[in-house]
Amino acid sequence: MGGVDLRDMLIKLYKIEIRGKKMVYASLLLFLGSFSRQRMVALFCQRMVALLADQDCSTPKRPKLVKLKPYDSVHYDSIQHWPEAVADKKRCRLCFAYARIQCSKCQVSLCLVKNRNCFKIFHTQ
Repeated sequence: MGGVDLRDMLIKLYKIEIRGKKMVYASLLLFLGSFSRQRMVALFCQRMVALLADQDCSTPKRPKLVKLKPYDSVHYDSIQHWPEAVADKKRCRLCFAYARIQCSKCQVSLCLVKNRNCFKIFHTQ
C-alpha cells in the first residue's frame, strides 16, 4: 500500500500522541517559567527604581557644630576678661583666622594681633 504500513509502524514505535501531550505540557511549563522569571526581574527593577527615586542619593551632610555665644551679661561686663594662650590653634570668632588666644572668662578664641584686635572688638560691641 505504498508505505502505509511503515508509517503505522513508526507511529506505534514513537507513540506520537502521548509524546505530543508531554511536549506541549513541558513547553507550556518552560514558557510560563521563563515568563514568570522575566516578570519577576521586571518587577524587581521597577521596585528598585522606585526605592532609589524616593531616596535622596546625595551623601548625608554632617551636622553643623553650634558654637554658643556667651550671655550678653557676661560678654559685655568688662570684668576679668583676660587673654590666655592655648596650645592648639582655633578659629577666631570674628574674623575666622587661626588664633592661639582665648578669653579666660568667655572661653572664646579671638585674635590679638597688631593690625586687628578682635579681642577688644568682641568685648565692646
